[in-house]
Amino acid sequence: MERTPADFFDEADVLRFLRHKRRRISEDDRRWLVRARKIVDAAAVYREVHLVRPWRSDAQGGRWGEMSLPYQSLARLFAACDEVVVCGCTIGQDVYRTIREWMAAEPALGVAVDATASVLVDAYAAYLQHRFGATTMRFSPGYGDVPLALNQRLAAVLELPKRIGVHVTEGHLMVPEKSIIFLTGREKGGAR
Repeated sequence: MERTPADFFDEADVLRFLRHKRRRISEDDRRWLVRARKIVDAAAVYREVHLVRPWRSDAQGGRWGEMSLPYQSLARLFAACDEVVVCGCTIGQDVYRTIREWMAAEPALGVAVDATASVLVDAYAAYLQHRFGATTMRFSPGYGDVPLALNQRLAAVLELPKRIGVHVTEGHLMVPEKSIIFLTGREKGGAR
């Protein structure tokens, strides 16, 4: 059976974003979460672009196709890989507008909508990773020794503004906010 982004969505992650400390939530809280999910689902537009290129680890880090990525974090993560997928994905500009509207109209629900959208875009990235047949974890610029500035280079290679309407700011953040750039590897002999 084909999996969907919804299969990777976990309400517990939303509660963690909201810093919910109790193990059980009240029926009122449950209704808030359901309402927030419906609001985000109504606004979400799933878009992605990805490129698959050969990976070669080297002393500085590695090469993704002809692009040098001199980061030890990537060299370690992709050491057993022969291919790396670089992907940019978003759940769209309408989600960002919806969050802002709810923050102004009903701030408490706006916070729940924002947390839900964050978890949903992450679920979408997990779904894509699964669809690509990845055998490593997802890795985004800004962790380990990989600078957030790499978002600029990867967005340019993927042509994110033109292809899915995602831009990277001078501060290396993504607009719309609920967007992700990630790398993931496929090991030699892994699923395709």
